[in-house]
Amino acid sequence: SLKPSLWATWRDARGNESGAIDQDCSGVLRVPVLSQSAQPPAPMLPGQKVTLPSAVRNAGSGHTSQARLRVTNPDASVFDAAPFSLAGGSSSDVTATLTAPSVAAKAQGETDEAYRARLQSADNGPIDFSLALDWTDAAGNAYGPVGGALRTTRVLPIVLLSLSAAEMVEAGDTITYRVTAENVGHAEAVELNLGLTLPGGQVQPVVLSVGALPPGEKQSAVVNFDVPADQTEGQLDAQASVSWKDGAANGYGPMSASAATHVLNPNPPPVVNPGPHHTVVMSPTVTLHPPA
Repeated sequence: SLKPSLWATWRDARGNESGAIDQDCSGVLRVPVLSQSAQPPAPMLPGQKVTLPSAVRNAGSGHTSQARLRVTNPDASVFDAAPFSLAGGSSSDVTATLTAPSVAAKAQGETDEAYRARLQSADNGPIDFSLALDWTDAAGNAYGPVGGALRTTRVLPIVLLSLSAAEMVEAGDTITYRVTAENVGHAEAVELNLGLTLPGGQVQPVVLSVGALPPGEKQSAVVNFDVPADQTEGQLDAQASVSWKDGAANGYGPMSASAATHVLNPNPPPVVNPGPHHTVVMSPTVTLHPPA
């Protein structure tokens, strides 16, 4: 409370001074005192937006005519909640939107090893959001900002690919390729797109038994390739590739894996050697007759 003292003196028309008189009075200084609290969100996917309530409380007795809550995301982008007012002793939930930082797509010329390392460095790591609350009272006096912080984790699906096949076969045999996709990340991988480029260049789609790959899970599929019987000896190469998405429709990949098989041909087709070139000179008097 406030206890100011008022006093007054005065003069009449002749300049005579009168007074002083004084009067004690009392008053109450009303100040708005705001604070905010919010629960951190669940793990977030890259670029995902999460809306959550932030509880704002006015512990003071003064009325705030305009308050503002600002969120600064990990990438330095900001979200400003709509301005609001709050009476003394009351509280309200203010909606704030948080945005997780994105992850760049695989760059042209970026190797699978470098891309995998980049994804793994971004997966399951902490991301921090800062909150700032400021306000004014009915007289226009400014207060704040009062800071706050929220921390959660950013999670990604990371699909690794392997391709296995027999090291050696004979011409006419069948090569069985096994394609295995494993999610070593911390988010579910969806819309997996797998393909196998067979010897000769034909691309064979590979379909897994599940449409999504949860974290820590792996799935395999088998593709057969018949080696031609007249296949020459040498190496046959195959390459598998995979691309995928997360639950926020972010695209990843492609990642690839390859396998090589040596082909033997124990019974190659015979090679006929006609020998050296011969020239036959015939007498001009020779008459050739058809057979009887």
